[in-house]
Amino acid sequence: MSDLSTEKVLDELFTMNFSVDEDHGIHNITPRLLRYLGDIEEGKKLFDVFQFHRPSLKNSLEDLSRVGNSLVLLLSITGEHGLRGQLLPLNGGGGYRFVGVPWLAWINANGFESKLSMGDFPKIDSQLDQQLYMSTQKNMVDDLEALNGELRRAEEDRDNFLLAAKAPIFAVDSNNVIRLWNLELELALGVSAKSAIGKKIGTVFQDETQGSRYLDIARLLKDGVTEVEVKHLNGTHRTDMLFRLFAHASESSSESQNWGLGQDTTEVNIQKRERYHMQRLESLGKLTSIVAHDFNNLLAIISGNLRFITLKEGDESILEDIDSSVDDAIELIKKLGNFGEVLNSTVESFNLKKGLDQFVRLIQPIVGQDLGIVLAEVNAEISISVNKADFDNSLLNLVINAKDASDVGSNVFIDVEVISNPKVAALKNREYAVLKVRDQGRGMDDVLMEKAFEPFFTTKGRVRGSGLGLSSVFSFVQSNEGHCTLESTVGAGTTVSIYLPLDTKPPPLGLLDIPAKGKRGSGLVLVVDDEARVRKITCRDLKEMNFDVIEAENAAEALEKIQDYHSELVLVLSDIVMPGSMNGIELKKIIEEKYAPLSVLLVSGNALQEWEGVDEVLRKPYSLIEFQVLVTGYAIRVD
Repeated sequence: MSDLSTEKVLDELFTMNFSVDEDHGIHNITPRLLRYLGDIEEGKKLFDVFQFHRPSLKNSLEDLSRVGNSLVLLLSITGEHGLRGQLLPLNGGGGYRFVGVPWLAWINANGFESKLSMGDFPKIDSQLDQQLYMSTQKNMVDDLEALNGELRRAEEDRDNFLLAAKAPIFAVDSNNVIRLWNLELELALGVSAKSAIGKKIGTVFQDETQGSRYLDIARLLKDGVTEVEVKHLNGTHRTDMLFRLFAHASESSSESQNWGLGQDTTEVNIQKRERYHMQRLESLGKLTSIVAHDFNNLLAIISGNLRFITLKEGDESILEDIDSSVDDAIELIKKLGNFGEVLNSTVESFNLKKGLDQFVRLIQPIVGQDLGIVLAEVNAEISISVNKADFDNSLLNLVINAKDASDVGSNVFIDVEVISNPKVAALKNREYAVLKVRDQGRGMDDVLMEKAFEPFFTTKGRVRGSGLGLSSVFSFVQSNEGHCTLESTVGAGTTVSIYLPLDTKPPPLGLLDIPAKGKRGSGLVLVVDDEARVRKITCRDLKEMNFDVIEAENAAEALEKIQDYHSELVLVLSDIVMPGSMNGIELKKIIEEKYAPLSVLLVSGNALQEWEGVDEVLRKPYSLIEFQVLVTGYAIRVD
């Protein structure tokens, strides 16, 4: 007998192996056997490939159970190839494992030329006796079964680890059927493993990246996609997840699995949507800042001409409404001019009854017949100190919400009461005006009420609602040391209560209370503005103050006028933004260098922009008192 080591035997002896499944299909064919016989289709029936030479069988499936551990000699159907070995039942039954080598005696005796070189396998007919051959085969099969058992246990341990991992994990087979569903997925989605396993993955998740309801993991991996964003809908709750995908071939099974290792991205996506929303608002802000400048010029024309309207008896309330609307528009333009930033809005004291009467008169034509606004009697002595435009905007948001939640023909009720030292933790011990806005709409349940004041939360959908209405109301109230409460009953309507501190100071005089003759001056003033209508109003106001006036529509023309009249001028009143190569700021610098101490007062329709080196700007539209005070303060006669 030749001296062959056990390692060499184990390494080279069992080169022609394959498995037989319950249906007697051939699987797990070793590479050398494939080279020996040629390509064999995986799953092909045993008796379509081989015939039994020993023991003599009728090539029927029932005969295989009688083979036992005895020596088996197999011939290919063509008769060109022979194998010798054992056909051993697998643990648990239902299948077999053939382990063997080429049957060299058959090959040599029949003169066949092998497709293998002789170096690919040992000549065991003359090197090993039958006993060594049989015992070594049996030991190796046992070792193989033990190894398979260890692999199965390792995969069970792995699965147990994945089931308990602190990350959402699933596994699907080649048909996208869920085979593993871990605890973290159960907690994230509220879908148990029992209900998920056995279902198609596409029935649980919707593929966000592919825009398809059917989630095909195998196809994604084949196309080179290693990440997939999905969403799960459970009632009204949406959970977003991002999964890393990878394929995994089982060592103990011929079935491959595809895995998804993920993270819950619901909050991340909410933040992304909010950032996108804010970017849109920022873009809108850039646009509105441009519109605001031009609109302020229009308001300046309206406000300026308003001062010269001849009143008839009984027209005072009409003029007050117009004047108040202009003031509110000015505040609104200030916000648009610097949209998205926190503004220090002007706070003013005003009579609440007067303000609410004015608001209802203005808003009722807007909501039309869809909604009736019922204002209860308000104490005429109540005053509050807030930004009037913010107050009206908050009230408008509440009325619009009431309109959207109510049927056509419903009413919204507004009433006011005064409460001293309310028992609310967020409020101080003082008197508050409590403004209540009550509708007859659909109402809200507890879940919606908890989210009602959150930014970007809306029940109106993306088209109709921004989710900023109640949030802006809450922000306004808090910034004024107040408080906001919400009461609602499904089917019965909603009441929003706003607590605002009472103002003990008397409100300032209105437009009609200003003395007919304000501050006076004298001397020549140059008005520089490219908008002829604004220039006309400014000149008229200056003449009413007893100034003489000359005009220029741009900086170049202004310099010509200054050169001719600099000895008479007491003030140059110039717009900042003008057409041409020179703006108001550049004009101011030239005047200060060449014609000091001639004063320059700059005017701008930009509500909030600041310019380097400019201490004070008269913002359009301005009040007559503001105009008079600044002009008389700046006017200095040049000697």
